[in-house]
Amino acid sequence: MNLTKIANNILKSNIYMTLATSSKSGHPWASPVYYAMDDKHNFYFISKPNTLHSRHIHVNPHIALAIFDSHQPEGKGNGIQEDKRIEVKI
Repeated sequence: MNLTKIANNILKSNIYMTLATSSKSGHPWASPVYYAMDDKHNFYFISKPNTLHSRHIHVNPHIALAIFDSHQPEGKGNGIQEDKRIEVKI
């Protein structure tokens, strides 16, 4: 089982990720966002500045994300989870 190949397949075959953010006080929020990715596996998404996840990112740039195909049979699914510091570009 080549994990890199599996991960790349997941990234290329899905268009939504679950973006998890939290407020300055630690209140969590999860949002489905449409994403794009470059050849260096940098993720990009566009959101309005007044959305809750955008407001969270403004005060706390640490996020987590999950990408998976929700149509996979139970017990057979693969997905990607990651936590990172996000960079906002306007």
